[in-house]
Amino acid sequence: MVRRARPNLPTGSGVSVQQQPECAGMWQYTVLTVTGSEPLQVITKGEPSALSVVTVGTDPCTVEVRATAPPAFVDAVGC
Repeated sequence: MVRRARPNLPTGSGVSVQQQPECAGMWQYTVLTVTGSEPLQVITKGEPSALSVVTVGTDPCTVEVRATAPPAFVDAVGC
């Protein structure tokens, strides 16, 4: 899912979970380690069987996150 959202990730780069997901309702946040790159902060939302990527990058505090995520989630992410 992250590779679809960030197709510019180097092919064959290792991706692993650096920080376990934090969840609030239908929102999830985690930090991934990517070999040869900066850590990626990933925010998804939805049911576990149908997650959609909201943002992937070094700054997860997009307008959508600030405007629509639960306030406690926004605080936990550091926005």
